[in-house]
Amino acid sequence: MTSDRPSISIQTYEERHAPALRAFSLPSEQKRYTDLPATLLDNMAEHREDHFMVILKDEQPVGFFALKHDPTHLSPYRKHEAIVLAALSVNASEQGKGYAGQGMILLKDYVERQWPQIKSIVLGVNVKNRAAQALYEKTGFEDTGRTIMGEMGQQKVFELWCGED
Repeated sequence: MTSDRPSISIQTYEERHAPALRAFSLPSEQKRYTDLPATLLDNMAEHREDHFMVILKDEQPVGFFALKHDPTHLSPYRKHEAIVLAALSVNASEQGKGYAGQGMILLKDYVERQWPQIKSIVLGVNVKNRAAQALYEKTGFEDTGRTIMGEMGQQKVFELWCGED
């Protein structure tokens, strides 16, 4: 018996993903809160410490995000070993299918395997971006009650603890 359900995975960005990622589009209301993958790919050389990640549906890119170890990104969040999740986007044609949520669920295990010293995954979500807040809460991130000022205004700080079941 075969399943019609797509296989969802996350993996480190590879050059072969570039054409699909550069074709991503986002609804205008989402462009206020995140960058398109093409923007991040264009600036990759400036962000050598970042880990660019792809959410794949049956080996086709449907989502993209960055993981940052850079201390300048960590300072507003935590003093312990943490990694910052940034710039999550899902191609407009693939939204509403649960791929971002599945990718975030897979992320915790990925981080625990890749960087066992990491204690948490942290991120900032614009206070007006209720859809993203709901996504992160649904996938185990907790609203810490803290806020920071981001490029696009005030952001709530969310955190997902690693190394816990």
